[in-house]
Amino acid sequence: MLARPKLPPDEIRLRRDIWLSAPEWAEVCEAAAAAALPVRKYCRRVLLRRKITPAPSLENRAAWVELARVHANLNQIAHALNVAAKAGATDAPNVSDLVELLRRCDEQTAALRAELMGDGDDR
Repeated sequence: MLARPKLPPDEIRLRRDIWLSAPEWAEVCEAAAAAALPVRKYCRRVLLRRKITPAPSLENRAAWVELARVHANLNQIAHALNVAAKAGATDAPNVSDLVELLRRCDEQTAALRAELMGDGDDR
C-alpha cells in the first residue's frame, strides 16, 4: 500500500484547543445543529467568518434531492451529445443547439440547488 502524498504546508490542519464553559459548549452545539453542520465545520466557518446558512426545510431538502437527479441526468445527456459531436455525428438534428440547451438547463438546476441549500463553503 502506498502512502498518501504529503500536503503542502498551507493545507496542513493543526489541532487548536479552546476553553468553553458547559453552557457555552451547549450553545455552540445547538447552533451547529441548527445549521446542520458538524461542530468542527461550524466552528471553522464562524472563526473564518464564512457564511453559515440554516438547515433547509424538509420541503427544500426533498426538492434539492429531486433537482440533483435531474441535474445528473442532464449531465449524462450532455456528455453523450458531446461525445457524439466529437465523433462527427452529423445525422443528429442540431446537436450543438441541444448541447447549448442542456448546458443552460444544467446551470439553472445548479443555481436552484444552491439557492435551496445555501452556498456555504464545504471545506
